[in-house]
Amino acid sequence: MAFDMTTHEAICTRRSRTNTALQALTTLNDPAFVQPAAALARKIVAEGGEDKTDRVEFAFRTVLVRSPNPSEVSRLTSLYDQMLEKYDADPKSAVALATSGLSSAPIVIRPLNWPRGTVVSNVLLNLDETLTKE
Repeated sequence: MAFDMTTHEAICTRRSRTNTALQALTTLNDPAFVQPAAALARKIVAEGGEDKTDRVEFAFRTVLVRSPNPSEVSRLTSLYDQMLEKYDADPKSAVALATSGLSSAPIVIRPLNWPRGTVVSNVLLNLDETLTKE
């Protein structure tokens, strides 16, 4: 219902396009959306490079299939840094987010990189540009 789907008892040939706060909350918080973000974070950490800017650009290109502009990189790297502060203060929460229904992190990877990447991935996966087809 959050995405204005009809019930399965009726046929709908065309759905109306809407964008509500409930839809945004669902895509940001529902495990069905957080788990793919956690999986993407693992890919970012493994293949995105060592630098946070490289990782943000890699994630952006992976999700949106285009290069980010400088403003987009700046905002996402700022979020990446904010999440470091947050998860440094709350390691249990970091582990819970980073694993989000997935297997635990390999020991060789710095644990705080996964939750940071998960948050950035979740933001990218929740963008209107990602969710809607124009």
